Amino acid sequence: MTPDNLRRAAGGVDATVHRAEAETAVADAHDLGHRELGTAVTDLMQAMTGGWTEAIVQTDDVASGLRESAGFYERAEDAADATVRALGRRS
Repeated sequence: MTPDNLRRAAGGVDATVHRAEAETAVADAHDLGHRELGTAVTDLMQAMTGGWTEAIVQTDDVASGLRESAGFYERAEDAADATVRALGRRS
């Protein structure tokens, strides 16, 4: 796994998040012809939207984690390169 691959994967996850965010609009259910039915459908849609929104947040966290991992890899590689250079100077 390379940092570039991790960032590319994060970009793919970002695209999924953006598509999912576009799907969070809630329709008005009050005009279904029956007040209690409209209220029940509205409550259901709000509950589902809450779960959907949480899933989007968690998916966005995955993208952030992938980018953070890429940074860890790069810092580890930089530290290893610095160690090898320092050891080479001692020889």
